[in-house]
Amino acid sequence: LKNDQARPGSGQWSGFARNGKWLNLVVELQNTTEKDLISGTMKIRLDPSQESTETGEKPYTTRYKQDYQVPPETSKRFTFSLLCPEFMFTQVDVEIIANGGRYTRSVTLNPLNDNPKNPDQLVVAVSEESGAFKFLTTQQKRDPEGLEEMTVQKRQVAVVRPQDLPDRWHDLIMADLVII
Repeated sequence: LKNDQARPGSGQWSGFARNGKWLNLVVELQNTTEKDLISGTMKIRLDPSQESTETGEKPYTTRYKQDYQVPPETSKRFTFSLLCPEFMFTQVDVEIIANGGRYTRSVTLNPLNDNPKNPDQLVVAVSEESGAFKFLTTQQKRDPEGLEEMTVQKRQVAVVRPQDLPDRWHDLIMADLVII
């Protein structure tokens, strides 16, 4: 790293998650130095011990750990498959330990509603364009005859670059539609 910050300006990471489903988390590390090898460990800890389920049970703790080395002037991608418990985490913290420094990046998880009467839909669009397919977001439906109430179909669109597409099929099962 050329300075003390890991990816200056990088923040407000977010994504979507569905209770009881797998999610795919991609972390990209970039070494901008000209001759120093960056090495360390990435840690993710899902610890819901502060919360309990509807039945009052304390759920499990899951830890993910990945050692890494990133040569000078290169970047590497690391993929984690995280299982969301039946109750929702609102945030996942990724701790990056690099050459003696510690950096934490938080990923905000936007929960998808699984209510059978009006579930949120998740559309995953594979595209290099960050704003692609945004026209597919939430839509309101009106009864043309005005006899029934207006319904809202909640649809979230996640744009994924081709290189960020998960390697494992189970990382896509929370999506209702994948556009390639």
